[in-house]
Amino acid sequence: RGRDLKDAEWATHSVNFGWSLRGMWHAGMLGTSIGSVDVSNSLQQCVCGEDSGSLRLFRYPAMPGCKWKEFGGAASHVAHTRFTLDDKYLISSVMDGTVMVWNHVPPKGASQSVPRAEVRRFGDDGGLNRAV
Repeated sequence: RGRDLKDAEWATHSVNFGWSLRGMWHAGMLGTSIGSVDVSNSLQQCVCGEDSGSLRLFRYPAMPGCKWKEFGGAASHVAHTRFTLDDKYLISSVMDGTVMVWNHVPPKGASQSVPRAEVRRFGDDGGLNRAV
């Protein structure tokens, strides 16, 4: 049941809709306006790639009324966005085949720890292993 997963801690957060991402959405946006979402491993920031070709960077959680920084450069829909494990870079790919690597500078006062990095390690069989 859904309520059993209410407080589940996930290894990644790449779903476009979520309680902690409500601030990414504003009036007039279509359900397909945001094509990709990722949350930094430090759980300090999140990013969304939009169908307009721009990236928007938010503090996490992105609550209604929050501010963001917008970055352009893509000629078409941003299909994928991912922070690297150390949060030093953000990688985005665009529907036209372009891949961009962005330097990521955490907000002032942000924790330098990477609490989720251990969760994303792959096992010998190619599957994800949860850190013990």
